[in-house]
Amino acid sequence: MSGKSREYGITATAICFLAMGVMMLDRLSINFLMPVLAPQLGLTNTDIGMLNAVFSIAWAVSAFLVAGWSDKLGYRKRILVPCLIGTGVFMAAGVICNTVTELIVVRTICGIFAGPLGALLYAIVADASIEGTFGRNVGIVNAGIGAIGATIGPIFITQLAAQYSWQNTFLVASIPTFVIVAAVILWIKEVEPKAVDAAIEQKGGNVYKDVMKFKNVPLCVIMNVLAIIGYMTLMIFAPMYLVNVAKLSVQDMGWVTSAMGVLYVVFSIVTTKLSDNFGRKPVMVVCIVLSLLGPLAMYLAPGSMSATWMYVLFGGFVPAVAPFVMTIIPMESVPPRLIATSMVVAQASGDLISGAIWPIIAGKIADAAGLPFMMLVVVILMAFSLVFGYFLDESNPKFRNPAKFMAS
Repeated sequence: MSGKSREYGITATAICFLAMGVMMLDRLSINFLMPVLAPQLGLTNTDIGMLNAVFSIAWAVSAFLVAGWSDKLGYRKRILVPCLIGTGVFMAAGVICNTVTELIVVRTICGIFAGPLGALLYAIVADASIEGTFGRNVGIVNAGIGAIGATIGPIFITQLAAQYSWQNTFLVASIPTFVIVAAVILWIKEVEPKAVDAAIEQKGGNVYKDVMKFKNVPLCVIMNVLAIIGYMTLMIFAPMYLVNVAKLSVQDMGWVTSAMGVLYVVFSIVTTKLSDNFGRKPVMVVCIVLSLLGPLAMYLAPGSMSATWMYVLFGGFVPAVAPFVMTIIPMESVPPRLIATSMVVAQASGDLISGAIWPIIAGKIADAAGLPFMMLVVVILMAFSLVFGYFLDESNPKFRNPAKFMAS
């Protein structure tokens, strides 16, 4: 897009960083409230899994359809704004819920509006980034998940829950979303539709079929499914583990989870930057290996202080894998006309399978085998992701083999 500037790239990245974090806060807030909400509604772990599943199904289907629609129309901002507004409205609608059925309906509609946000935000970052800054900007935007969703979020939500009912907590927690709406309206530029259309029209065919012809894309889809399953398992059951197994108070659980989130922010930025200098694949492999340590300690020494510290120190490496397999590697492995599609395929597949189908299964496993066993499940999932990662081709333009990335 013509008219790019370093200043606008910084502004757009900063707003998308905040938007990504608030989006994840909206998604994860119900899990931070579970120690309060579950006893009041008499929820089982299966019910908890179901609440996460309906949100994720709506999220994944909406992301797949709306992001593709955005590519066809060539617009980002004018689709992003109503999606943000809808997310905020139905986050706030939790204030009227008194039963699990009402929560399921409200969370499903919230997921429909929230689903496309990630793809639209990364598309805006791609459009705003000048040469040589996209990888770094992706890491910064992804860090919003940790900084706000996993660091500020647990403290914010649990402290609100200590002062208000869980219903009113949903209402107050929706306010940041509307602040982001104002920022997007004021400072984010719309893309130029003709430029997007021209890129799409360079070659015909089914983009979803075409993108899967590139070896790294299906591998990243599988790895993203495994990594997001691991992350969602950790975020769904770790709060309950810390309260029920490690015997922390709800407020202390919020502080511990936030401490892990602070390190996740650091890991997300540092690992993506290191991958600019040393290659995507080797840095990602180290990241996956380190991701095994926290949940493994929680399984082997359930409830111990040392296991809690391992969760704080290494738990952030689990979500830090996502930028590699969901965004950076697939986007670098395809020609320009397939960049948005490559991310949507990886993201939607991960959300649909890991966020929709898995929570129901995971809830039943947790009811049968206990919360410490769910930490072992995270280890197994990340280990399988490591195996598939061995077969990836390096995608960093500095280090990759040109023969593996033929022009489309």
